[in-house]
Amino acid sequence: MANELDSHADTYGEHQRFYDENILTERTYCGRVVAALEGRNEIRLLSLGLGHGYTARELNARLAGHLKQHLVLEGSREMIDRFYRQQEHAPALRVEECFFEDFESDEPFDAIEMGFVLEHVEDPVALLRKYRKQLQANGSLFIGVPNALSLHRRLGQLAGLLNNPYQLSDMDLKFGHRRYFDLESLTACVVQSGLTVRSAQGLLMKPFTEGQMQSLDLSPPIWEALAEVSRGYPAIANSIFIEAAP
Repeated sequence: MANELDSHADTYGEHQRFYDENILTERTYCGRVVAALEGRNEIRLLSLGLGHGYTARELNARLAGHLKQHLVLEGSREMIDRFYRQQEHAPALRVEECFFEDFESDEPFDAIEMGFVLEHVEDPVALLRKYRKQLQANGSLFIGVPNALSLHRRLGQLAGLLNNPYQLSDMDLKFGHRRYFDLESLTACVVQSGLTVRSAQGLLMKPFTEGQMQSLDLSPPIWEALAEVSRGYPAIANSIFIEAAP
């Protein structure tokens, strides 16, 4: 399994076609997490996965002074080595080489974030159940996933560019995706695991295909506005953000 994870490492490089969009989405995701944790101190934070490494670095920086511990789990040695080559020293941050399914801790966490994880794992409900037990009673579990029924995928289907919005593309498979969620199926997954949905938000509004969006040469403020306007429309946003409680 470790070799399989290592094989996906190149899909997270800066040369990747969706890199800029992914970083914007991750930055928005981090902003939602930080806002939800406002006012909390001595936070024990658990992150599942490194991906680009951006989320771990961004959360660690934006929560600086409020973190007691920030532990990141990552199953790929190659991803860990890459992260430490890029990451400056951060006292609260530690990366542990571990598969998500194998991790155990005797001390519960105040916050657990699994941004863009559930579309990759074999059994999302089982994973959520496992990490629900790792949460403090008043803790928060944060989820981010791509949305099968995003505006651009709905339009793509109606325009005949996409037969089935839930169908995985070659790029999805390259990223190691196993499925697409929509807001209804993700909510059902969370509830089935024994968690309660505190809030559901969108992370980016994407009206057109990647190629069409790039051809518009949109300015950074427009991209930021697309991220912000998505907040109240998780059912049609490009990605869905959920804060859940035990």
